[in-house]
Amino acid sequence: KSYNVLNVGRLTSDKQQLLLLDIWNDIKKENLVNDRWKLIIIGDGEEKNKIISKVQDYSLESSVELVDATKEINKYYRNSRIFAFTSRMEGFGMVLLEAMSFGNACISFDCPSGPRDIIKNEVNGYLIECYDKVAYKDKLVSLMNDEEKNEYMSYNAKQTVKEWNNDDILNRWYTILK
Repeated sequence: KSYNVLNVGRLTSDKQQLLLLDIWNDIKKENLVNDRWKLIIIGDGEEKNKIISKVQDYSLESSVELVDATKEINKYYRNSRIFAFTSRMEGFGMVLLEAMSFGNACISFDCPSGPRDIIKNEVNGYLIECYDKVAYKDKLVSLMNDEEKNEYMSYNAKQTVKEWNNDDILNRWYTILK
């Protein structure tokens, strides 16, 4: 796996990629991680031009890659170590399960519903109090700098996905409805 932090989703104010860029800028400006780390943001939406402008304003072109929505998303999940989720609110958060299925440790704000159903704090990722930019930055840096912690959460992420297996869920419902 490459030293990539991945964000996938619609480029909208609800997904808060602009906030993620603020956090990334702080990390890079304060030299908190090795230069090999890269942030990849994948998606399309009305915030795209604002995101491009912010990357340029912060001079982050060498450490941020913007990718249009793609059907080859698997290669990005496969080549990333961390999935950074910054949504303001979420339904279920399917991208978290997708990321975990590829062994990405996840970090997310503990927004209403979704992430807290999937992320087990400090086991397969981190849940951060809503919109606490400093705590988010600190935990992201921790994951980026601590290979052992990242591998531990990566392993647990893969195990978490097994809990969401359709056959297991159907069998549980079958037992309940008997």
